[in-house]
Amino acid sequence: MVLFDKIKQIIGLTSVHCLQKLGYGKISMLGKELWVPPDVFNPKFFSTSRFLAEHMNININDSVLDMGTGSGILAIVAGNLANNVHAVDINPSAVLTARKNVFINGLETKIKVLESDLFDVFKKEQEKYKFEKIIFNFPYFEGVIRKKIDFALYDPGKELAEKFFKDAHNYLKENGSIYTAYSSAADIKKFHSIAENYAWRCETVAKSKFFLENIFINRFWK
Repeated sequence: MVLFDKIKQIIGLTSVHCLQKLGYGKISMLGKELWVPPDVFNPKFFSTSRFLAEHMNININDSVLDMGTGSGILAIVAGNLANNVHAVDINPSAVLTARKNVFINGLETKIKVLESDLFDVFKKEQEKYKFEKIIFNFPYFEGVIRKKIDFALYDPGKELAEKFFKDAHNYLKENGSIYTAYSSAADIKKFHSIAENYAWRCETVAKSKFFLENIFINRFWK
């Protein structure tokens, strides 16, 4: 990582931690009411969740998986578009938060929230869980995971991206798509290279500059 990218990551992380301390509680985003505690990523103050929500292409008959759901905002947006949504997160606080927010928004019959490290919860019944759309607002900072909130921020050495793209083939239907948000501050070339190594094709759906970084919405398919 070049020096300028390291500086951008330091500034970005400092901003995230400051806003997390100030911004927890009841929020409104994309017309949805949410409750977000301090140890769950707060989507209100950051661009990636909103930007991904605006560009994921979901239809009413799609089965959808929201990976790393956090507050549940992307699952809730998807649940207003499709009738079958699963949402998973490795952070147990995020799972409880997302379930609460799904209930607040009256979507508990459409959205099922589960605790899982990526696809692990589905592996015993792999053939049962195939999705038309998988959405993932990736963590992309370099760092060590010490606290619950860190799961939403750090992907040290791109290990999470490696594991995700390796396993995702087993859970995406043949004509399905994966939509991700990723940052130019986090070696996006390596991120794409990992996907290509697992035979994923990619197109950039949208790009926008937010402060010191460019955020990319990418679609991956088989």
